[in-house]
Amino acid sequence: PPRVSAITNAVRFGTHLSQEQQQKAQALVIEFADVFTLSIREVKPVDFTQFHLQIPQDVIFSRKAHQRPLTQPQCKYLFPVLDDM
Repeated sequence: PPRVSAITNAVRFGTHLSQEQQQKAQALVIEFADVFTLSIREVKPVDFTQFHLQIPQDVIFSRKAHQRPLTQPQCKYLFPVLDDM
């Protein structure tokens, strides 16, 4: 199917894998192609789960965000992804 081939074309495997490992990994991607998305728009929100953080009441968190500016390659990758959302 075209969707499965698009997903397998989008997945990149590391060069550290042997040929046999790459074939097994690609077979897994093909077998479980239904759990991959090609776009963030394909992700559906769910309302049947809840996540609760177990944070003690007396914990105090820092209010400062210590984030370094993005590098040019990071910007080049991230901004189109954000625009697609």
